[in-house]
Amino acid sequence: MIVTDKSIIITIAVPVFLFLIIVEYFYGLKVGKNNYKLADTFTSLGLGLISRFLPMLNIGFQGAVFVYVGANLNLKLLPLDNPLTWIVGFLLYDLSYYWMHRMHHEIKILWATHSVHHHGEEYNLSTALRQTSTGWLWKWVFYLPMIMVGVPGEVFVTVAGINLVYQFWVHTKHIGHLGFLEKIFITPMNHGVHHAKNEEYIDANYGGVFIIWDRMFRDTIHTKKLSNKIKIWYSSTSWRPEDLIENSPAQAKNSIEEKFNPPLNTQQKIFGMIQIFSVTILAGIVATTQGAQTYQETAIFGLILLLSVTLTSSILQNKINSSNIQFGVSGLLIFIIYLGGIVNVSLLASQFVIVYSAINFLYLGITIAMQRVILADPVN
Repeated sequence: MIVTDKSIIITIAVPVFLFLIIVEYFYGLKVGKNNYKLADTFTSLGLGLISRFLPMLNIGFQGAVFVYVGANLNLKLLPLDNPLTWIVGFLLYDLSYYWMHRMHHEIKILWATHSVHHHGEEYNLSTALRQTSTGWLWKWVFYLPMIMVGVPGEVFVTVAGINLVYQFWVHTKHIGHLGFLEKIFITPMNHGVHHAKNEEYIDANYGGVFIIWDRMFRDTIHTKKLSNKIKIWYSSTSWRPEDLIENSPAQAKNSIEEKFNPPLNTQQKIFGMIQIFSVTILAGIVATTQGAQTYQETAIFGLILLLSVTLTSSILQNKINSSNIQFGVSGLLIFIIYLGGIVNVSLLASQFVIVYSAINFLYLGITIAMQRVILADPVN
């Protein structure tokens, strides 16, 4: 399981995140700087909701490893009743996050896990939810030293939750330069640099809360001039020592391409909005009624969510026959949930899936029929 995702802080924060996304959307409309696109936002939201199912299913073995290390390889240097432990634990977690994040950008197999977070075409609060579902495979490795030196489990889970919640607000373009805070903390402006494609900004600002790690471990080690080693600490994030510019990674030369934003008709936009609310409600129901479900039922609902997000994304990308496939799948879901006996029909999640599938079935059926009429008689 992913211990960091088990924090109650994350569970409480999720509805707040969704509310703030709505606030940012309407604020962008008001000031004429809206950067939300339906397909992009739905993908971010869908990936975030899917990633929450893995902690619910306890997939992975991070917990077992941490328990073993904590019991047998623990130096016990940080007692729980010492307030300093919480400060040290918070700093150690962010330092561990820095190296974990940096390695996910520098090692290809790790980048395959993390790249989904950078695939969004827009930079807004919904981007923060665009998370991987395979991080449980190896992210825990980077936090083992914390457990070994004696950071208590209660402290680890708490500081992990706070760290992750902090990272949400920095995914926005509506907050400008924050003065001297830019030199100490990760902010919307310098984290926006991390997400940028510009050549001079590639591979920068890996911290979760603090930006000081980047100033300590980035070019400071590699540049040869003492003056440059010092200048890095207070310079602009776009500046690099002249003896390191030629060593910029190859991907930095990629051109900034036009954003991918497929044109959507009115029917697709309405369907997309239905899906945004539906998959969010489904994920919320499954999470809050998990105690009433068997492990297998929770897994099945997770697969249904994954299938729904995948098929809806295909429709919003205008892929051929995607509406027909979703139409057929919706009808099949009604049948297997209501009559197939694979889950308990009395569960709230089961009843929602039936209603959700019925709405999709009817809406897509009408839409497909209308399109066929238009194609059959294009003049009228």
